[in-house]
Amino acid sequence: MTYVARIKDYAYEWVPPHARFADLPPSTYTKETRTPRYVLSSRGGDDLDVLVYFVNLGEETIARLVFGSSGFETAGDDVVTFSGVEKGYENVEPGEAVLVDVINQMDDSDWMISHDFKITTAKKGTIRIHAFRGKGHFGGMTLLWDTGEPAPDCRLLDPESSE
Repeated sequence: MTYVARIKDYAYEWVPPHARFADLPPSTYTKETRTPRYVLSSRGGDDLDVLVYFVNLGEETIARLVFGSSGFETAGDDVVTFSGVEKGYENVEPGEAVLVDVINQMDDSDWMISHDFKITTAKKGTIRIHAFRGKGHFGGMTLLWDTGEPAPDCRLLDPESSE
């Protein structure tokens, strides 16, 4: 299958948790004052494919984005691992989305998948984000907040380490 690799002006709207679940008691979610800088967003592809896009919601163009996926699946006492080839994009503009993974809901639903992103901008230099997606989790997720904090299930790593 061939999918669109870059989408300018990607239609992404972030809704904070307290607004998403307005019918729940107020104490359930505290008001989120941060906004996402980088997110993963999922869209349906052909058949059972889920297209995973990295979306730049920041105000700065990403000079270089390098990414890769890895993961594992267990079957009894056996563990099967995979590691994808690193790929990259240049000049990812604010509001632009770039395709970083295609996950098949049938074949990949039992895999624990993680994504690694090395992001270079003129003002902030290079940062590295490791995002963990649990088994069967194909939806979107925030990677980094506007405050520079990693989102849940994400961590910042030394950009030079091989960890």
